[in-house]
Order: sequence, then C-alpha cells, then structure tokens
Amino acid sequence: YYALDHEGERVTQRAVVVAKEVIFTAFSPSGSACTAGGESWLYQMRYDDVEPLWREALEVREKRLGETHPDTTRSLNNLALLYMRQDRYAEAERSYQRAIDGMVRIHGSDHPDTLSARNNLAVLYNDWGRIELAAEINREVLETRRRVLGEEHPDTLLSLNNLADTLRMLGEHDEAEVHLLQALELTERTRGETHPETLRVRNNLALVYYSQSRYPESEALFLEVLDQRIEVLGPDAGDTQDTQLYLGDLYRDWQRHDEAIEHYQAVL
Repeated sequence: YYALDHEGERVTQRAVVVAKEVIFTAFSPSGSACTAGGESWLYQMRYDDVEPLWREALEVREKRLGETHPDTTRSLNNLALLYMRQDRYAEAERSYQRAIDGMVRIHGSDHPDTLSARNNLAVLYNDWGRIELAAEINREVLETRRRVLGEEHPDTLLSLNNLADTLRMLGEHDEAEVHLLQALELTERTRGETHPETLRVRNNLALVYYSQSRYPESEALFLEVLDQRIEVLGPDAGDTQDTQLYLGDLYRDWQRHDEAIEHYQAVL
C-alpha cells in the first residue's frame, strides 16, 4: 500500500477522468461521442462534477500530447457535447471548432473522424436554432461521405437523414421527402425494415407528411413506426415515446381529440 500526497491524488483523479473518457468514447466508433450509448452514459453523470475534471484532462493532454493529438481533439469533442447538453451553445461551438481544426490538421478534411465532428457541429446548430447553417454543413458532410464512404455506408445514410430533417424544419418539404425516401430504401436494404435507424428514417418521413398536413399518410406511417418501436425498443424507450407524442400532436391538429389524449396519456 502506498500513501498518496495531494499531487498524487490529483494524478490519480486525472487517470480516472481519462479512463472515463475512454469508456465514454468507446460507445462511438469514430470517437464522436454522439451515439445513444455515449449519451446515456453522460446523462447519468452530474455536469458540475464532470466539467472541471474533463477540462483538467483536456489541459493535461494539450500540455503532454499537443493540441493536434487525437486524444486532445477527442477531449474537445466530449467537452462540446457536455456544453451542448447544458444549452451552452457558444462554448460548445468553440470546442467543436477547435476539435475540427485539430482533426483537419491530423487527418485531413475528408477523414471520417473530421466528418463526424462536423456532423456534431451541425447537430449543435440545429439545437441552437441556426437551421440554415446546420443544413449547409449537413449538405457538405453528405457530399463528402458519399464520395469517401459510398452511398450505402451508415454514416452517409445518417447524413442523408440529418439533411432531410433540417430541410423539413426550413419548410423545404419536397426536397426533404426525396432525401428521406432514398434513405429509407437504402436503410431498409442494408439494415432491415425494423432496425432502429430504419425506424428513425420512417418516423422523419411521417413528420414531413405531418408538416404538409398530409394527415392520412402521416398517421399510417406513425402508427407503423409506433408498433415496430414498441416491439423492438419497448414502450418506455425515448424514441417510442417521441412517436406517441407526434401522434398526439397529429390527432390534436386533425381535431381527433380523444385519440390525441390516448397517445399523450401513453407517455405519462
């Protein structure tokens, strides 16, 4: 057994932080820290406890490894996600931009890690309400992923889905529908009809129909997605409850209030 002095305790604490970051980013193949597994791990932690430790881990990596080391850019990416979850958008933007700059210098602008970080930046702008900027980045990332990874790569399909969702929010429904129909065909073929990503694309297509007041088409698709999400993910999963809420909104706007209440109550 060894007694640790204060500096030893600080070193041990840094080691714990680094270990946690390794666990955290292990959920994401590219270290993007934006997968469901990574986010669920983050949600279990207290932001006030995590931030000072992760900031210290970043400082240690910057000093020992340099600003353009992959571990340093990964720390920046993780901090950006932490800030984004607290609606600290300006700080998240700065961290993402620094991570992207480092990744471009390490890997180049077309590397999958760089594209994943740019995808995360687009997600930030989407949450921030800067939809036009999010759509612009999504277009660029989609075009590059198509060229570098191919049409059917999961990351390419994710970008196709993301671009369509931002276009829907901008009111560009026709283009959004075209992209989603393409994404749905490719995702069904490569991942199967009930894969969570396939269901996400189908749910977004239903949202496009809903935004256009195409209620019968939207209803049929939402109900199909709901049944499949209950079967695949369970009734209490976040995605399942999102579809319940969308159905409630649809029936409310369609003046079918009893059915709206039924779906709203399903998430209580």
